[in-house]
Amino acid sequence: MKWGLKIGVIFSAVFAVLLLTVVVNASGGNPPPWWNNPQGYSSWRQGGATAGPVIVNAYSYTVSILVENVPLPTAHKQVWMQVEWVSDDAGVVVSEPPSIAWSYVGCEEPWEDTMPMLPAGPYVPELPSEYPFGQEYAAVITPQPACEQIEVTFTDMTPTTPDNTFTIWYNIQVQTLCFDNTTSVKIRRLLATSLWPYALAIPGIALGGIFITKRRKRSAT
Repeated sequence: MKWGLKIGVIFSAVFAVLLLTVVVNASGGNPPPWWNNPQGYSSWRQGGATAGPVIVNAYSYTVSILVENVPLPTAHKQVWMQVEWVSDDAGVVVSEPPSIAWSYVGCEEPWEDTMPMLPAGPYVPELPSEYPFGQEYAAVITPQPACEQIEVTFTDMTPTTPDNTFTIWYNIQVQTLCFDNTTSVKIRRLLATSLWPYALAIPGIALGGIFITKRRKRSAT
């Protein structure tokens, strides 16, 4: 492989690694960087449900949460949810991925569609907390609907009696963000700000590669 081509390959690889690093850092992990809306997005929404003690005379208990929005056909909606709970029965868990349904006309049925939310990893509630168990979930809806309905089902996976009974305390927080043109501009600014050190370093790498290539050509002649 010619040195000029090698330098080009190295330059591209370095740029890709740096860009990937910036994007990963900007994503924030669990939860996303827009959680609690520190950037002040006008399209940010939230909903939730907190209760307990709830005595459940059954094998499962379902909580329904509504989040109202403004429909926007040119945007998509990101949804993030944190579920915290504790029960007098250690076998009570979120039995399946919560389901999310949405409507483009409002929070009245029928719903347009329904899909499971994706597990986003275990969530450890911040101490001190009365909830020792936690889980996070995420979803993306395109285009942005007028309303979302999320259902979270707690199930006793180790029932001991035919007529099962358990008590549960829970705290569910849902936050959503519409990614429209305004949000995209702010994200591009974030990336541009994060990339400025690399913008200074990458030309130096490229110039260094060109210099090395020319030196080798002169030595060869």
